[in-house]
Amino acid sequence: MARREAAFAQNAAKQCPIRQAFPALPKNAQNAVRRWFGMFHDPGKRYISQSITPVKENYLKVLLELSKGEAVRSSDVAASLDVTKASVSAMMKRFSEDGYITMEKYGAITLTKKGRVHAAAVKKRYNLLIAFFVSVLGVDPETAAADACQIEHCISAESLCKMEERLKCVSS
Repeated sequence: MARREAAFAQNAAKQCPIRQAFPALPKNAQNAVRRWFGMFHDPGKRYISQSITPVKENYLKVLLELSKGEAVRSSDVAASLDVTKASVSAMMKRFSEDGYITMEKYGAITLTKKGRVHAAAVKKRYNLLIAFFVSVLGVDPETAAADACQIEHCISAESLCKMEERLKCVSS
């Protein structure tokens, strides 16, 4: 039995870089180290942040697309993201607390200026990535859209600038 536990611990240590760096720490301390590195480790300016997760960015992008200057219903957001109305309601409560939206009880959702700015930035990254994949790399538009949706949350500002420059060269 001890042999099996030792093999399990050794395999777990191989998979987790925190366990490799701090093998003697208990699991809760390893999680604290993970959180610490998450807060302070910045390998260049990236768009991913602690307060806005990729899921939240997707919600903001959908809200911007659906709103077009008007209020949005939570059922429309749920249908667009293929999630439940309860999930949308929980996220809208968080957005309201964070100042990204204003929401009437059981009513319309409206992006605030802060929400519109952040959503527009996400949408711009998304559109730039799609254009780059299709125009420069020759990727199928459907595949480009799926890839852009994943990459838009973690790409660096430097990479985006280089992509934009390359797009300008290609379109000229």
